[in-house]
Amino acid sequence: MSIRQENGTGRVDDPALGGPPARALEVASTARKNEAPDENQRVELHDLRASSSAPPGELVQRLVDTGLRLHAFRDSDALYKSLIDEAAHFSGAQRVLLVLSGPDGLRIAGSLLPQDEDARTLLHAVTPWLCEAHQTRAASLRHGPDGANPIDQRSCLIAPLIAQHELLGYLYADIEGALGRFQNADRDLLAMLASQAAVALANIRSREGLERKVAERTAELERRANELAIINSIQRGMAAELDFQAIVDLVGDKLRTIFASDNLSIAWFDQQSGVAQMLYTVQHGERVHPMPVRSDPNGPFMRALFANRPVLANSRAEISAWGLRPPEGLAPSLATLTVPIFASDKLLGGITLDSHDPARRFNADDQRLLRTVTATMGIALENARLFNDTKDALHKVEERTAELTEALEYQAAISQVLRVISASPTDVAPVLEVILDCATRLLQPQTAAILRYDGRLIHVAAKRNWTPEATEEARALYPMPADERSITGRAILARKTISMEDTLDDPQYGLAPWAKTGGWRRMISAPMLKDGVPVGTINVGWAEPGQTPQRQIDLLKTFADQAVIAIQNARLFKETQEALERQTATANVLKAISRSTFDLGAVLETLISTA
Repeated sequence: MSIRQENGTGRVDDPALGGPPARALEVASTARKNEAPDENQRVELHDLRASSSAPPGELVQRLVDTGLRLHAFRDSDALYKSLIDEAAHFSGAQRVLLVLSGPDGLRIAGSLLPQDEDARTLLHAVTPWLCEAHQTRAASLRHGPDGANPIDQRSCLIAPLIAQHELLGYLYADIEGALGRFQNADRDLLAMLASQAAVALANIRSREGLERKVAERTAELERRANELAIINSIQRGMAAELDFQAIVDLVGDKLRTIFASDNLSIAWFDQQSGVAQMLYTVQHGERVHPMPVRSDPNGPFMRALFANRPVLANSRAEISAWGLRPPEGLAPSLATLTVPIFASDKLLGGITLDSHDPARRFNADDQRLLRTVTATMGIALENARLFNDTKDALHKVEERTAELTEALEYQAAISQVLRVISASPTDVAPVLEVILDCATRLLQPQTAAILRYDGRLIHVAAKRNWTPEATEEARALYPMPADERSITGRAILARKTISMEDTLDDPQYGLAPWAKTGGWRRMISAPMLKDGVPVGTINVGWAEPGQTPQRQIDLLKTFADQAVIAIQNARLFKETQEALERQTATANVLKAISRSTFDLGAVLETLISTA
């Protein structure tokens, strides 16, 4: 039987299914095509699936390696393909379906199906089960149809992909009874694989979103750089004591370079005479000197300029509607954009871009940049105003650069945390240490700590920058109950992030002497919530009192979510190990029974040894 793997674009690939799994699927296809598969074929299918089962130790190591591999992907499509392959390898499934959930509903991201089956048909059939998983947010195992012989039933697994409380999609796998039968251990394995994949997918989406933002901000910075280049050119011209016409020529030449235009003019308006002097005019790349132009002050074109509104016309019909005619000696254009030049609420003139190319039209970006330049020209006649605008533009560039740097540092910290989560599936302590290090590096607090809550008492799990005196006092304070006298207790009881502006001014804060010893005044405590149940908090504190910025609160909440993921991964990993150990023990007992049918003593010895 040929097996195909489909992605969202309809691509078909042969998965790398080697050895017994591939042979098992081939024999399963033969059994399905025959109307009455004989008993030898069924036995062969069961034997093949049993031979493909790896020892527990190898399976655990492979699960860890798979998690690392999934987190290493930087492309969503590659992650989807690898996830489907791994699901098939782990479970020996006959069909695997990866379904993503989005604003537009369910979408098939990839599938592994027999050649004559359709992924959309399978999705339609299992959609009610996906809706149930959406409600329960838990992996499920089904055998059907009900009442049928196990060998005639189909085993179906569904595992939701959940990251940071967000349901990203579902992983579906099934196998026909002729090939085998899924057990609870298979369900747990698929659930853990889906959990790892969800974190990896959320990481990729976050990185892709950041890359889009970086590209947008880079483009914005480039536009601002062009604007600043024009402003700097005008500044240099004024510093060199250039006359008015020289400044106009400087701006005109610079604009032609930026817009790659061979048709540009700068007009200066005399309100008393109502005449516009053409100070700078270039048509088809040649400098020309047209006669002054008298425009109707009550016409739509001049009314727009007096109201400080640009005039944009991208066709001959639109140009005529504005009542525009070219100055004497100039050819009519196919598109035009004019932006007024103002200073102290007074119309001084306008800059016009013309196009004689049918493919060249003007847009909002052209309009925005041209408006910036015209404002600079008006301000160039008022030195103080020019200085203020330049300073504001530089300040915005610095703010955006700082925001971009902070975003990149945050993404690097999250990636570091995810790597440690993947490398330490059974040990929460290293993950908590890295989370605390990242939070300390990005938030720059005076002190920081992660505290665990067992449902009754609060315990210190990790800490940073505690003074010896504060550490000594903590030994007498912890473990402590979750109540209103501590910020940790408040966060646990309220199940939300708590921010205190000054611990020494809060009458309900019962740990003020300890805070004074430790040297922290302003504090944040973010709860670590597992399915809405608090399992601890992350606390940070600063020596100076004051209001905490929202971005710091949001960042700490993100680190709290990462800590919960680490704790959950460790729990799932431990439960999976225990399930595998129980399954291995059962297999050993059954093997002893089958080999020692008439030797009760050997069977009892095996039972005692296994226990």
